[in-house]
Amino acid sequence: MFWNHVDSQGTELCCVGLKPLWADIYGITYRGLEAHVPMEVWRTFLNHALTAATEQKAGKVMMRLEQKGLAPQIAVELKRLGFVHKLERVEFKTPLADLQGEEGTPLTWKTAAELKWSDRQIADLLLKVVEGDPEDDLDGDPIKYIQDWLNDPELTCGLDCVHVGFMKDKIAALVVPQVDLKNGWSRLAYMGVHPDFRGLSLGRWVHRHGFAALREQGGTSYHGGTSSLNVRMRRTFEASRCVPYRTLDEWELSLTQEKL
Repeated sequence: MFWNHVDSQGTELCCVGLKPLWADIYGITYRGLEAHVPMEVWRTFLNHALTAATEQKAGKVMMRLEQKGLAPQIAVELKRLGFVHKLERVEFKTPLADLQGEEGTPLTWKTAAELKWSDRQIADLLLKVVEGDPEDDLDGDPIKYIQDWLNDPELTCGLDCVHVGFMKDKIAALVVPQVDLKNGWSRLAYMGVHPDFRGLSLGRWVHRHGFAALREQGGTSYHGGTSSLNVRMRRTFEASRCVPYRTLDEWELSLTQEKL
């Protein structure tokens, strides 16, 4: 669902939307930060989005606000609505053809389909891999979190998209490549290294296996990001030749707390 503002000729100037992300978490999308649109329009649209999220029984609403145009004024409005600034996010966007391959990797890989894993086995591995992750978004049962890996309505999904990395026959990593086959846009919905294998510089190899899997699925453009404070992951992006794209502020509102 979305709400847009047009000029007298019917040309769209700005647009705000609401879409499900994973579990009961919804995201506010937008266009037109640099258009000359009164803040009252943005204020109205943000309220519409929150009303819709409440009707959808969302537990949490997120908004990633690019640092340009009306962003400072919109940030003030988000604070007024109860949003909390979670982190500054840096994003990268690069043609997959320009990214490094995985030749020389110490890891071997199998998909969850090849392993004949259940949803619960995937969720249990995710719980282990996120231990100590500074960007851990898990809140509650991880089964809910992984549903967009397995049942995404727009991107490639399913057990074949869940890749488990092994080193010496022990589970060492997890990465989830997904592609929008309509336009070739792709992402790594999750990537991480098992705590027992951290400190071995495996992150870059997990990243590069993800790129290889995205290419195999038909992806042409990779889009990813991390917290600006996650120095290790930023170095992984740079080592893989990912090109900086934009910087955003991530805002979050818990609707669950309001219901208590």
